[in-house]
Amino acid sequence: MNSLTRDGEEYLLKSALLGANESGIAHAATALRLYTNASTPAKTGVGFVEVATGTYVPKVISNLNWTYSAADGKITLADQTWTAAGTPMENIAGAYITDVGGSVLAWWERSPTVTLAVAESITADDLAIALA
Repeated sequence: MNSLTRDGEEYLLKSALLGANESGIAHAATALRLYTNASTPAKTGVGFVEVATGTYVPKVISNLNWTYSAADGKITLADQTWTAAGTPMENIAGAYITDVGGSVLAWWERSPTVTLAVAESITADDLAIALA
């Protein structure tokens, strides 16, 4: 499941309080990024070392990339895939979402870390946000 930063919690709580989709985390999230095993993610949203940008481009996302499940009380991001091109994508340890200002809202760890050789792909699938 997800780990929310304080900014992510604020967006989530605002949407619950206001009942307005425009204030929710799905509306605030604008990019899905990959981080390396040199990262030390923190609740404050710091400590992320992004995969080298020469090997991949962050995915642009919007509220249209999310689906809500009332039965589970969660939102799930549509699958996003990267393919290593030109150089390997090394030491991928997880993914995280950011808002338009670059603030980290939530992250997902993967274990073990993975390195992609040129032409290999990785898919971020079943990334969901829910209150535990």
